[in-house]
Order: sequence, then C-alpha cells, then structure tokens
Amino acid sequence: MQLSLDNHGWYTIRAYGPEGVTIALPPGERAENPVIEEENGFRNERLDVIPGSFLVATPGHLDRGWPPQTFEELERSHFEALAELNVEVLLLGTGDRIRFPHPQVTAPVNEAGIGLECLDTPGACRTFNVIAAEGRPVAAAILATSGAT
Repeated sequence: MQLSLDNHGWYTIRAYGPEGVTIALPPGERAENPVIEEENGFRNERLDVIPGSFLVATPGHLDRGWPPQTFEELERSHFEALAELNVEVLLLGTGDRIRFPHPQVTAPVNEAGIGLECLDTPGACRTFNVIAAEGRPVAAAILATSGAT
C-alpha cells in the first residue's frame, strides 16, 4: 500500500508490503536496497526497502537492524534501548495484527514517560508519518509483516 509522497528532510514511510517497508530517505543518504521511481519526469533514488524489523525516529534516526524479528522475540532489553530515545510517543508495529507485550517488558518506556501505542505494522507506519508531519518527536519500532496488507 502506498502512503505519503512528501519527504521534508526526515525519514518517511512510503509503502509496505510482502517485500518489506519502503522508506523515503532524507537528502544525502544512500539507500541500501534502492527503489527507483519516476516522479514528474525526475528519478527519485532516495527510496530504500527494509525487509525486516527496524526502528525509525524523528528527526533523523534509522536503525535498519532492530534485533527482534518477531513479536515473540521482544524482550525488556529492547525497550530499555527504546527508552533512551528522546521522543514523546513510541509506536510499536507488532506485525500482521495488534498484539500487546507484557507490561514488565515495556516498563522501561513507561518509566521514561514515553507514550506507547501498539498497532499492527501497517497502522504504525501510517501513524508515524502523521505524527512526524506534525513536528512531534516520535519513534516507530516496526516488526516485519508476513505478507501484503
């Protein structure tokens, strides 16, 4: 599914599907798995497909190798690292469906005063773009989906 077309100098999530999540990169950053698109006669070479789990935060943080690949792999240590981010809201994309980790696992984020929202991965992708476009500090920890949505 195609999402936002705009990229205002930060990461935006453009699309998601069975091949992964497509991220629009800020100017000057090179894609690891580039997608080449034609837009209004110009080549857009700043799109990158991330096939597995990743972490993205405003204004300019992208971790293409966020360790948990499945919901079952989520651990407290993952949320301890997320609590270090300087954000108001953390969106957790839990894959193909909404799932809620045990409160003991997510406690570090709550203790840091960061709001945690659990959504399916497509919902987390859409919500990240909306909150980022508002200029609010937001992070999305995205678990891969198993198929197109």
